[in-house]
Amino acid sequence: IMETVTSIHYKGERAVLGNFMDVTELKRTEEALRESEERYRMLIQQSVEAIYMFDPKTKYILNANPAFLNLLGYTVYEVRKLSIYDFVVHDRDSVEATINRILTYGAVSIGERRWRRKDGELINVYLTASKIHQKGRDIIFAIGRDVTEKKRAEEALRESEERYHTLFRDSRDAIYILSLIHI
Repeated sequence: IMETVTSIHYKGERAVLGNFMDVTELKRTEEALRESEERYRMLIQQSVEAIYMFDPKTKYILNANPAFLNLLGYTVYEVRKLSIYDFVVHDRDSVEATINRILTYGAVSIGERRWRRKDGELINVYLTASKIHQKGRDIIFAIGRDVTEKKRAEEALRESEERYHTLFRDSRDAIYILSLIHI
């Protein structure tokens, strides 16, 4: 219960005016909101996915989780000085078109993109992004999954299959030639 007591004059005499309000439901709502915010914060911080938020107007990173920092090799302080152009390898027109799609549709599965780590290494990332409204402005919330090893494994498999087919084709030709010689 919340109470407010005020001294007033009533019919020429001093009196006390008391105002009482039951704020039990308000307190429950505030506590539920605090708990929800804490769960959200923990989910983002503990995620193995690279999560970051940026301002679509300035293109600067507003916040990033530890997985994003580890993936790109930046510290918390360094990442706040980055624009998306500092790590997204694609041309600006492509990046701008993607941002406009996110702002228009709200949520977009962007697909595979290339990012540049702080050390210059290029990595492959599968990216999704959504527009959220926060503190009176639109923000882009993006989630990236490192698929670099998957891409390397796919390439190695493709090369292995090509070698196999070449070897098989060459050996089949040799067997055919040998069989003609023995006839």
